[in-house]
Amino acid sequence: MKIDIVWGQGEGKTLLSAFDKALLEAGIHNFNLIPLSSVIPKNSIVEEVGKAHLSNEIGDILHVVIASFGCKKPNAIISAGLGWVQTEQGGLFIESKGEFSQEDCEEEIRVGLTEMLESRGWNGEIKMKVISHRVIELANVTVAAIYRDL
Repeated sequence: MKIDIVWGQGEGKTLLSAFDKALLEAGIHNFNLIPLSSVIPKNSIVEEVGKAHLSNEIGDILHVVIASFGCKKPNAIISAGLGWVQTEQGGLFIESKGEFSQEDCEEEIRVGLTEMLESRGWNGEIKMKVISHRVIELANVTVAAIYRDL
């Protein structure tokens, strides 16, 4: 399985329109997103692509692990990120999002994934993609992993 990591941020007049702009920047705005939990199938290829360039039809279903956060506090720093690890047994994603710095988001991912690995007795290199944004009026940050068939 191929899993693409995409991300975006957006400002809008409503939190929903800010979310839509973040999805637009990530290239997944015209799809129905079905959220998944945190398991990566064995032998998957996870790749950071930034923006999805999909040939799917408008309205098609995309299965995603998603971290998304909206905020309407001007000047607030918001972050969203996905961390992942792949091992011989399989892999895991973890999401982090909130009103905090990129560094705090990264630390939450690192701590959470480390604990998840330890509970399974797995070892692997932690990777992550985190984005942050200073809110102007109403904003959203989103990072998503799109599960695609090879």
